[in-house]
Amino acid sequence: MDGEGTETAPKQEMRFNMRVDDARQRKDAAQQFALSERLRADNVDLALVQVHKFLGEYSGNSPQDFSVQLVDGRIGEGTIKGKVIELQLPGREQTISETSVFIEPLLKDVWNEDKDKVAEELSIALAVSTVLHEGIHGMLDSRPGSKFASDFEATTGFPNEQGRASTLLDEGIAYAVQGIYAPDIEPIGSLAPVARDTDEREVRQRKLLGEKLRPVVQEYLNKGKSIDADFFERAKQAMVQIQT
Repeated sequence: MDGEGTETAPKQEMRFNMRVDDARQRKDAAQQFALSERLRADNVDLALVQVHKFLGEYSGNSPQDFSVQLVDGRIGEGTIKGKVIELQLPGREQTISETSVFIEPLLKDVWNEDKDKVAEELSIALAVSTVLHEGIHGMLDSRPGSKFASDFEATTGFPNEQGRASTLLDEGIAYAVQGIYAPDIEPIGSLAPVARDTDEREVRQRKLLGEKLRPVVQEYLNKGKSIDADFFERAKQAMVQIQT
């Protein structure tokens, strides 16, 4: 993606194409192709490779093993099932219609014939950002008893009842990476996740942590470093800040 993280991209020979399958009731080859093209244009493969290195000993699945499966649902929603990223994406017409309503106030100076183009570009970019987010979850096991959860507890002494803290940190890392690699869509601007008052409490907390962790994760990515005790301590400080 062409946001803050461009300087962090690994060497070009590490590139790979992520397979995109369409499991929706009404398949759309053009939309499927547009998503594939955007995945490559926004460097999601490079981002996942670099995040895999950042996760270090806590990395599970290899990003090269991931594939995307389009399913019916809401724009921007997704989940990871093993090595398959299930991405919700309505058909093209519905996607453009729903996105246009959402961004209409920002398109006052855009010609009517260009509004559909902007709405479609935004919807595909949001879907790609979701792929990145879910891919990170697919590489990092933060469940209670996992090495990530155990090392975080042992290093920081931070309470982790039922894995709430390690899950929050997992989400914070995912949102931080989304922000680092967020593209700019004219005339919308950056697609970096931002905590809003209208967000549910849990979602807002996760986004806030992502904002706090973004410069820390960026630093580690730039230096090619993996998660260590110092990262856990800095993450703990950020978690305390958002909870007070």
